[in-house]
Amino acid sequence: MKNQILLAVAVLSLSGTVAHARGGNEDQFIVSNGRGVSSPSFWNGLEGQNPAGITANSSMKLQLGAGSLSGTDNVFGSGGLLIGNGVVAAGAEYLSKSTVGSSNGKLNWGLGGRIQSMNTSIGISSHAVANGGSPTYDIGLIIDPSSKFRFGFMIPNFTGTIDTYAAGMTVGIDNSVDVVVDADYSKSASGGLVKPGLTFRSQSMQATVAYGFSYSSSSTTATTAVLNDKLTIGFGAKLGNSLLFSYEYRGVVEHRAGLTIRLN
Repeated sequence: MKNQILLAVAVLSLSGTVAHARGGNEDQFIVSNGRGVSSPSFWNGLEGQNPAGITANSSMKLQLGAGSLSGTDNVFGSGGLLIGNGVVAAGAEYLSKSTVGSSNGKLNWGLGGRIQSMNTSIGISSHAVANGGSPTYDIGLIIDPSSKFRFGFMIPNFTGTIDTYAAGMTVGIDNSVDVVVDADYSKSASGGLVKPGLTFRSQSMQATVAYGFSYSSSSTTATTAVLNDKLTIGFGAKLGNSLLFSYEYRGVVEHRAGLTIRLN
C-alpha cells in the first residue's frame, strides 16, 4: 500500500500550471468510446477504463448510476463524487450489485494529474470488493500532442501479476467526429482484441459506437480484462449547465444509465 500512496502523491505533485485536460471541455467526455483506453469519459476511469481520463474533470460533481447485467436478475446501482480543476482530479464511487439471493459491494477510487509541459495526463485507480479480498490497481496515461490526436496506454492490475496491456489512438476528423481505435494484448491468451469506433458530438450531445474483433495466435479465442468483442454504444447529453445524462450499452448484455449533477 505504501508504494501506491507514493505513486498517488507523485501523480498529483507532477501536475504543472492550470491547463485544460485532454485539450477540451469535460462536457465533451460524458461517455467513453472503444473501451475507454484513448477516449475514456470523465468518470469511467473509476470503474476499470483508463484512469488518466479522470483528469478531464474540471468541477465538483455527484455521479449516480444504475444498470443491469445479463438480465434483470443482476442489477446494480452506484453513487460517487468527482472533483477536479483540469489539472488534478480525484473521485470515489461505491457500487452495489444485487443478484437473486445475494448482494455485494465494490469501492472504486481514482486520482489523476496533468503534466502540461508534456501534454500528458496520468492516473491511477483502485477497485476493492467490500466483503474482503485485496484491492486491484490500474495505471494509465493519455498523451495529446494536439487537439486532433490523442494516445492512451494502460496496465490493469499493475500491482499483481501483469498479464494485459492496452493502447489506443483517437484522431479528430473535425470538431464533431472522432475515429477511435483501442487494442489490448493478453499474455495468457496469446492474443487480444482490437476495437475501432466513432464518436459524434455537438455542443450539447455526444454519441459513440464501437465493435471489437478478437485475435489470437492459439486456437483459443482471446478474452481480456479491458476489451470485449461485442458492439458497444453510448449516448450523453447536457441538460442545462448543472445536469448531464449518460447511457451505455457495453456489449455483454450490460446496460448502464448515469446522471451527473454539477455542484459548482
